[in-house]
Amino acid sequence: MVKSVPELKANARHGLLGHYTIIVIALILTQFISSILSYPAALLTGFIQMAPESALLVNRLIQIPVAVVSTIFTCGWIRMILKTMRGEKATYNDITYYLSHSPLKVIQIVLWIAVYMIPAYIPLAAGILTFYFQMGSPVGTAVLSLGIAASLIIAIYIGIQLALSFYLFIDNQNERALSYIKSSITLMKGNRARYLYLMVSFIGLFLLGLISFGIGMLWILPYQQATCALFYENIRAAKEPPQEQGPDISHMNSAADEKDYSQNYWM
Repeated sequence: MVKSVPELKANARHGLLGHYTIIVIALILTQFISSILSYPAALLTGFIQMAPESALLVNRLIQIPVAVVSTIFTCGWIRMILKTMRGEKATYNDITYYLSHSPLKVIQIVLWIAVYMIPAYIPLAAGILTFYFQMGSPVGTAVLSLGIAASLIIAIYIGIQLALSFYLFIDNQNERALSYIKSSITLMKGNRARYLYLMVSFIGLFLLGLISFGIGMLWILPYQQATCALFYENIRAAKEPPQEQGPDISHMNSAADEKDYSQNYWM
């Protein structure tokens, strides 16, 4: 049965009871590892003398592999939450689990997601070019604004389509990287609006998290991720075909029993 977003959120809160400490500490460790990996990029651009534009470009290029590697640890954190929602025991070893279990496949999934996201950059690129060649013109500003809006809408749509890719990978590392992307798109059919509503429902909490200088995010992020994990579990169960049952032979068994009873009675 497909559950509503409020039901999923209530189940997520219940599932996290008694497990927040390990989940929050794991989140802090994951963010700390990502910060450590990002530090060389900041150090490099700080020591090398270059134009601000070049420094920004170099920093962004270095951040790409850093983000990819960080995703390996993020997958471990999601694995912890998924196990917790299933009533299984999560451990800190889960954070580094994918360093030794198909790390290249995690990278491949990230790259495929980047490929699928390419259409989202096209309106933005068109808007930037128009703005550049129409500098100071209202037309350039209008086209840039439309390009930004269009890119944002496309990125959200594609992001929703691919939202379950890593959950599918966590459940089964034996598929090709592209198959997780395609399976996510298949599972999301008929569930895109519900997932969008789920994500939008956390906006208020995220604002509160920002007001608390990020401290509240230590509670909000596990809560959101646990709800997403239950969303995945729910739609996957709903879309799995019912198990085939054999033909009803109860009447045959009854007839056979009756025959045996008659034979035994007259013997």
